[in-house]
Amino acid sequence: RRWWLKGTLDPDTFAYDLLTKGTACSRPKKQSAAAWFENDDAGEFEVLEQCYSPRPKEVVVTLYLSEGEMFDRGFDPDTKWRR
Repeated sequence: RRWWLKGTLDPDTFAYDLLTKGTACSRPKKQSAAAWFENDDAGEFEVLEQCYSPRPKEVVVTLYLSEGEMFDRGFDPDTKWRR
């Protein structure tokens, strides 16, 4: 309940590059958590992003929350409950 994914694919993600340019991302790469999460403090963290395309115009993404602090953060009252 702490981390909320963005509703649209951010142009700063490797998944976006794969979808629009065909740039491969076969190994996990460091990425700002702000590219994936809408929380105000997401920019303080990094995640590992890995993606592949099983079919044209489709991308499967795996995000690794590698920093323990992300799990330890409490409820974020500034994040809008959209679900």
